[in-house]
Amino acid sequence: MRIFLFKLMLFLLLVSVSILAVEFFVRYKVPNVYRFKNDWLSKHSSTVELLVLGNSHCYYGICPDYFPCKSYNAAIVSQTLQYDYFILQNYNFRSLKDVIINVDISNVFDPPLSEGEGYRCTYYSIYMNYPASFFDLNSQLEVMSPGALQRKISNYLEKGSECLMCSPLGFGVDYVLENRSDLALSDKNANNRLAGLITASWRENFDKNVLLLLKISNYCNKRNIRLTVLSTPLHQRLRNHVPFVIKEEISKTLQELSQKGYFRYLDFSDDSSFKDDAFFDLDHLSDKGAFQLTEKIVSEMDNNY
Repeated sequence: MRIFLFKLMLFLLLVSVSILAVEFFVRYKVPNVYRFKNDWLSKHSSTVELLVLGNSHCYYGICPDYFPCKSYNAAIVSQTLQYDYFILQNYNFRSLKDVIINVDISNVFDPPLSEGEGYRCTYYSIYMNYPASFFDLNSQLEVMSPGALQRKISNYLEKGSECLMCSPLGFGVDYVLENRSDLALSDKNANNRLAGLITASWRENFDKNVLLLLKISNYCNKRNIRLTVLSTPLHQRLRNHVPFVIKEEISKTLQELSQKGYFRYLDFSDDSSFKDDAFFDLDHLSDKGAFQLTEKIVSEMDNNY
């Protein structure tokens, strides 16, 4: 019996050491955008005058290098308004004058991140100090999400340090036009993408996200920070598949809130000046499209501020 217990304890010890070794490896050896942006903001947030928030639409769509003021892109793939609000509060943005954030078909119907991509909640907790219970292992350890962990390690082993495709100012640099798939703009992809964006609970999620947007707006207004909300360009094939009631709900709600003074609203979702080369896929811009969108935003801000 003693020998059995000894072997069991030895086995559990080896398993624990192995798990901790993997956790240490992914935390301190594998680059990730959450730690990268946290490190930058922890050191330089006090100098930022224009902050970009949002999800992949802004991460790949707005290049801070082209703004005439000190700017940073804090958007992250799949980032929900809940975490946009957290980032805005979590760093020392004492020089902040402008915030730009996308609110469009890609995030306004999002459920809580924990319901969709829960492993990303872990990243915010570990690398950006998002509040989480010490006893919640899912929020404290990456190894609790084995699927995401495997993808992360495989990507690192394949690309090395280049797996962090992010510019020094936080802009995603891997959606390059020359790397676009031949099928990226197909009608089939339009149907699949729309099914992933609009679920049966879209109305409930929409209402919750509008409340989060109003929290962001109130936070900015109290600090004399100008908030610009934008809907980023959609390729025509995707626009053609979006139900009218969905388009109308987004546009009407954001227009009304803008008219009441909560924020400025710039709607590029139906902008036909963005041609095929501007898109990496049906709702994300290529590097060429990002330059075009950023130029338009700079022009709008110059003309209206």
